Amino acid sequence: MEKEKKQKVVEFLQNQLGKTDNFYFVDISRMNANMLRELRSDIKKEDALIKVAKNNLIRRAFEEKKIDIPEDILKGNNALVFSYSDPLVPARIIKKYIEEENANINVKAIFIEGNFYPGEDFKKFSTIPGRQGLLSILAGSLQGIIGNFVYTLEAKLQEFVLLLESLKKKKEEINGN
Repeated sequence: MEKEKKQKVVEFLQNQLGKTDNFYFVDISRMNANMLRELRSDIKKEDALIKVAKNNLIRRAFEEKKIDIPEDILKGNNALVFSYSDPLVPARIIKKYIEEENANINVKAIFIEGNFYPGEDFKKFSTIPGRQGLLSILAGSLQGIIGNFVYTLEAKLQEFVLLLESLKKKKEEINGN
């Protein structure tokens, strides 16, 4: 690779690292080109990006951004998956490929919001619902709480009405006698 092309790749990686602090290190050495193309397309649809680069170029980009990465991650054929909106989208997409397409993808490490996680944590991240899923769980919980609150208010209001009716009857009895 020419020096200019290498520098452009390093600059591209640095630019992506400046845009987001959510990315995955993925070993793609056992993926075929068609599956990688499909994965790239699906990831792009979800406001994310996959970039295959040489390990030395990845190392340079990270060093210049002063981000420390474990040396064992930069072995084999690596790709970086950057996520710009939901940091867990790549995990769910990769999980889908592993389960449905029998893709041989190995997530080596995950970097989410400034924290490194080992690849072993991938399964945990891939099962967390997305933003919309979490919002609907929250909405369901709030709906139950609000429903119970309304039911309690309604019961107390009914008790108050019964008390007023009882007082009215007593007053009528006292005034009637």
